[in-house]
Amino acid sequence: MRSALLTASLIVLAAGTAHADGPTARVGVTIGLADQGAPEQFQVGPMLAIGIPLGRFIIEADYALLSFMEPDVVDDGNMHRFGVNVRAELLRPAHRCVLLVGCVNGLGGYAEIGAALRHGQWHLDANTKAPANANRQRELHVGLGFELDNRYVRWQLGVRFAAAPRDDLMLACRGTGCPAGAQPGNTDQMDLAALIEWMFVFGR
Repeated sequence: MRSALLTASLIVLAAGTAHADGPTARVGVTIGLADQGAPEQFQVGPMLAIGIPLGRFIIEADYALLSFMEPDVVDDGNMHRFGVNVRAELLRPAHRCVLLVGCVNGLGGYAEIGAALRHGQWHLDANTKAPANANRQRELHVGLGFELDNRYVRWQLGVRFAAAPRDDLMLACRGTGCPAGAQPGNTDQMDLAALIEWMFVFGR
C-alpha cells in the first residue's frame, strides 16, 4: 500500500512539469454487487474522486462511504474506503448517436487500476467480524466502464473488481502483538468483490 501511494505521489508531482488540463472531479454512488468477505452486507454509499489529467490518463484519489445504508458495523462506526487510481481513457469519439439516448458529444470507455485502504469492520453476527483481525484492510482493484457526454452533463457507469486479504496480518499486528506462528503480511485467503460505480464528471 505504501509503495502504491508513493508511486501515485511521484506521478502527481511530475505532473507539475508536464502539460495537463485542470483538475477533474467525480461525484456519485457505489453499490456492492458481491463481496466474499461480507456477503450479507448492503454496501452502498456516496463516492467522491479528485483527479489530475495527463493526456489520456488521470491520476485520482477517491473516497467512498460503503456503509451509508448498512447499520451492521462494529462499534457503530462506518466502513470507509480511501484509494488512489490511474484511469485511462480508451475511446472518445467526437460525435455519435445512440438509440434511445440521442446524439451525444462523446461516447467513450475507460479502464483503471489502483489500491485502497478500508477502515472499519462489518458485524456479520454476534461473534464474527470482517475483517477479523483489524479495522483496516488493504485492497487492489481494477475497473472498466463507459462514459456519456450529452453536452449538458457527463456521467460514467463502471464496475470495480477488488481483491483484499481476508486476514491482513500486515495491518493487524506489530512485532510481539502478532498471533503465535503468524508473520506480518501472510494472507491465507483473498476476498473478492465487485462494485458498480455511477458517477457524474466535472472538469476537463
